[in-house]
Amino acid sequence: MPAVTFYMLFGICEHMVIGDLIGFVKEEFTIPGLIAFLLFNGQLFVGGHLWFLFALLYVYLAYAVIIKLKLKNYSKYLCVVLLLLHFILAYGSFFIGYALKAGFYRNWLFEGLPFFLFGKIFYENSDRWSEKQKLKYKGLLLIVVGLISSVMERIALGRDFSVHIGSVIALEGMLMWAVDGSVPFGKKLIFIGRELSVYVYIYHLAIYMLFDYLYKILKLNQNIVVFWIRPINTLLWSIVVAYTIYFVLEKRKNIKKI
Repeated sequence: MPAVTFYMLFGICEHMVIGDLIGFVKEEFTIPGLIAFLLFNGQLFVGGHLWFLFALLYVYLAYAVIIKLKLKNYSKYLCVVLLLLHFILAYGSFFIGYALKAGFYRNWLFEGLPFFLFGKIFYENSDRWSEKQKLKYKGLLLIVVGLISSVMERIALGRDFSVHIGSVIALEGMLMWAVDGSVPFGKKLIFIGRELSVYVYIYHLAIYMLFDYLYKILKLNQNIVVFWIRPINTLLWSIVVAYTIYFVLEKRKNIKKI
């Protein structure tokens, strides 16, 4: 709820500045918008990227069903199938020239559940995999290949799908780094993933938008260098903000204990 409230206020303030508050409210609070939100976790007045917070509720229910039906051993196959369907819907519709709405493939089923299963599989096998082999070199290779693949996909397709095939490859590499004990900052990656990732996820869009406004004021929004460093800049500041929030909350916990 704090995240929803934050982005509701953020959206209201943004549209007050541009003088379109009534239009914003009318556009966001609609019956079709509510239906899309319930079925596909579509945007509903809270900032488009927050769909995943609501999608997680569906994901947890789906995983509970998987456990109940004793299908956990088939999780890896389900993960692969759902990711394949995700890219078939996303890229397939693009190649045939049909403008399929992102909500049909960027939802709890075709994106939320497979990535959730992806992380669960890595977490539950991390000790065994890290003992058997050093994963840092394989992880580094996958990160590099994934990043290059994502850039090439973006250039070749001429649009951003948010999740690319290269994204999955890079994610696997980062998870390998996280579970490999010989990587110097592997534990830091685990800390960021376990303690900070939710704050990074929630607030990164606001940070991105604030910097976007700053670039426009400085007339740098068309600068090609700014275009490429913007995601890195957003990520770094998101981690700083996330750590600040984490630090403050931990301090409050310690004070209450005293």
